[in-house]
Amino acid sequence: MVSNNGIVFLTLGAIIPNYPFERYADDGIIHCRTEREAKGILDALKTRMKRCALELHPDKTKIVYCKDDSRKGSAEITQFDFLGFTFRIRTVRNRYTGALFNGYGPAISLKAQRKIRDEIKSWKIYKRSDLSIFDISNFSNPKIRGWIGYYGKFYRSALCRIFREFNMCLFYWDKQKYKKIKGSKRKFFKWLRNFAKVYPNLFEHWRIKSVGVSTVQ
Repeated sequence: MVSNNGIVFLTLGAIIPNYPFERYADDGIIHCRTEREAKGILDALKTRMKRCALELHPDKTKIVYCKDDSRKGSAEITQFDFLGFTFRIRTVRNRYTGALFNGYGPAISLKAQRKIRDEIKSWKIYKRSDLSIFDISNFSNPKIRGWIGYYGKFYRSALCRIFREFNMCLFYWDKQKYKKIKGSKRKFFKWLRNFAKVYPNLFEHWRIKSVGVSTVQ
């Protein structure tokens, strides 16, 4: 597979008519069967870009070996990022037999996780003692719904850490709002789990068992 996060695909179908590819803006992936094919396509792309007075990004353009239980060889590069996802070997469960195996697939990338966490921090929920928990759900749910809708398409459990941190923001909000109430995190999250049983749809991530309030410590 040739993976590139900085290429302008001009008449790509004419360059590689027999190889499937995906493109979004100037990012793209080309699927190859062998390393030899990948190197040949990479050379063809470099030639094509040069004719157009363009060039492939020297760092982001690379040949990736999609290592899994079906492809057990070794290679220097076995993962890549594309559109906010990291593609690499992952343990997955067969939907029919329940058996675990190593497949090759996507999950939210570390870069995308950091971006989401930074946005949640920017809300400064812990300072919003003027809001009720229902107010917080009203302004945060559209974003949470969007993140789950996009990044939750694949390996949804990878979102757990993000939403655990969001639930922690609720703890600090509670601590600021109810200063006279002294309690431990353990007691707060016990209350939060019970509260979620009464209002299971209050926050979008509470609707999903794998990433919901049950994941808090």
